This record gives sequence, C-alpha cells and structure tokens, in this order.
Amino acid sequence: MDKKELKKALKKTWHFIWEDDSILSWLVNIVLAFVLIKFIVYPVLGLMLGTSFPVVAVVSSSMEHNTNFEDWWDVNSDYYSNFNIKKDDFKQYIFKNGFNKGDIIVLMGAKPEKVILGDVLVFDGNRNDPIIHRTIKKWNEDNVYYFQTKGDNNPRSISGMEIKISEDRIFGKAVFRIPFLGYVKIWFVELMKLIGVIAKMFCPKCGCLLMPKVENGKEMMHCSCGYKKEGVTQFKEKIEKKEDKIEVVDGEIEVLPETDADCPKCECHTAYVWTAQTRGGDEPETKFYKCKKCKHIWRSYD
Repeated sequence: MDKKELKKALKKTWHFIWEDDSILSWLVNIVLAFVLIKFIVYPVLGLMLGTSFPVVAVVSSSMEHNTNFEDWWDVNSDYYSNFNIKKDDFKQYIFKNGFNKGDIIVLMGAKPEKVILGDVLVFDGNRNDPIIHRTIKKWNEDNVYYFQTKGDNNPRSISGMEIKISEDRIFGKAVFRIPFLGYVKIWFVELMKLIGVIAKMFCPKCGCLLMPKVENGKEMMHCSCGYKKEGVTQFKEKIEKKEDKIEVVDGEIEVLPETDADCPKCECHTAYVWTAQTRGGDEPETKFYKCKKCKHIWRSYD
C-alpha cells in the first residue's frame, strides 16, 4: 500500500469513527472509549493518585442516608457511641451526609498510619466488587494496622468482612464524589450482559437466527447453514422468586428479646424480635418478628 492509499484509508477510518452516524460507528466509539479509559486514563490516574483503584462506582445503597443529618444521627447514634464517636465528631467527617448508589468516588492511596476515624476506605471484602465504607475503629497489632468500618446506611458492621480489616486489604480512601455518574458503568455492565445473551441467539458462521430443535432426545440450536450446538438459548429474563430463609432458633423462642410490635394476624402488641442477613453482603440486615400470642412471623426491612 503506497502513501496515497494509506492516507485515503486513514481518512475513511477517521470519517467512520467520528462523523458516521451508523449504529456500527456508535458501537466502535463505545469500544474505543472503554479501551482508552481502561488502559490509558485509568492507569495514569492510578499512578498519579497512588492506588490501583483511582476511581470506583458505588453499586449499593449501604452509604446512603435518605434523610437529613439530624434525623439520620438520631437513628444511628447508639451504635457509634460504642466507639466513642459523637455527633460533633461525625459532622467533621468527609461525606458526613453519605453518598448514593451510582455515584463515582475518586480515591487516593492511603498510608495505614495516616488513616483517621471517619475516613471512607475502599477495601477488598472478598467479593466481586471492592467495599466502600467508613472507618469507625483503628488499632495496631504486631506492627500491623487494622480497621473496622461500617456502611452509614447499615445498622452495624458486617461480621466476618469489616470487623478486622488488615492494612494490606486497603486500596485507598475516598477524597472526591461525582454524583450519579457511576450509573454509566452500572448500565454498561448490564448492556454487556444483554449483548452476551443476544449474541448466543445467532449463528457464529452466517449470523442467522438459531432455532431450537430436539435431536436424539437432546435439545439443540440449529441454523439453516448446517451449524448446530447443544443446548437451547432462550431470550428472556429468567425471574426466580427466592424465598428468604427465616432463621429458626433452636430451643425455646422465649429466649429472644421482646419488643412492642402490632401483629398483623391478631390483636397482640408484643413480639419476639431478631435480625438476619437476607440481602446483599453490604446491605442492612432484615428484622424478624414473632407474635407472642399467635406465633405469626413477619419481617421488616427498616
């Protein structure tokens, strides 16, 4: 290819990427943007901010307040008092009003000895996504720093995940918030899942729609070109109703604490109460009630 042909090809490619309004051009732009951010912008930011996670999207509601600070503090103050954290202390913390699902949080590398109470840390919680919660306790043990965190919207720290976080699990601390921009990532992930489902419906050889067919007792996907594969791909959202497991307490239920609660089945106003983790790992626990009179069990997500 001579210089003239090369110049013509480059000009045509440039026009396709930046000026063409076709769907294919839009898809190419999305891919290019992803590659640019993932392999250039993200690493450069990480180098500048001293962390391998310079930017994270908030994917849960565990740090939301959903009300003004005064009302939020009235509900949560008892737990923080166990750590000698007072209202005036919390008012001085970064993101004192929490932040929302879908926000983008910018991080900076944090030396363990310089982390203070109230800092919002991002750490490895042994899950698909890092956890972003607030520091409520810090201590040194055998020259290693440990931290305890809590989601502002959670009733307490999550046992087994954030009670004792070693310094090597910390990715950084939050320093800046961009409201709701993280939904771009959340929607993109969902779009990629949808594209993956759609792609399985078409023949990889000719691009025609695959059709289900039973062959020798097996469900197969067939194409008119002769291609076939085992298994039926269904283009529908599979919705399964999962019943939350209600914890059964061995022995007499009367050992549980009692509280004032109106039974929806009878006129009793007293019930036994306990909590259990039935939702996401960084979401608040579910509260269960059992009527003292008729033994009916119900739940509350408050």
